[in-house]
Amino acid sequence: MMTMNNVTISESSLNFTVQNTPEATNLSVSVEMTEYEVGDMVAVSGEITPPISGVSVDLSYSVGAASIATRTVTTDTNGRYTDTYELSQQGAWSVKASWKGNSDYLGAESQQASFSVVTPPMDWLPIIVVAAVALIGLALFIRRRR
Repeated sequence: MMTMNNVTISESSLNFTVQNTPEATNLSVSVEMTEYEVGDMVAVSGEITPPISGVSVDLSYSVGAASIATRTVTTDTNGRYTDTYELSQQGAWSVKASWKGNSDYLGAESQQASFSVVTPPMDWLPIIVVAAVALIGLALFIRRRR
């Protein structure tokens, strides 16, 4: 038994439970541009708020409804992350970030960041040069035969 300031507390009467309620988080994702060419590297970045360092964030890359890849990155000391990914095919792409949470924080999922990937335009210069050389060669050949 203990008495303080006219209050008596008995050890047998002290029962309490401490519950840790995980704090909600937000997760963002963004890309630098809205249009890329096949073969380009897309830079993806985002952050968890409040900032949480050293946790895994899954990035899900999709073309249309088809999942292409899931990559895992780790947040820095400010809760930020980055990734670069080579774009292998044309189409309407999107990337979405998610993390599972932990004992202190609830997991979260970002909105998707959308962008398009197009086939690069054909480079006509080599074809024009080859055609011009061929025509000059043909003209010289015909001229010599006369």
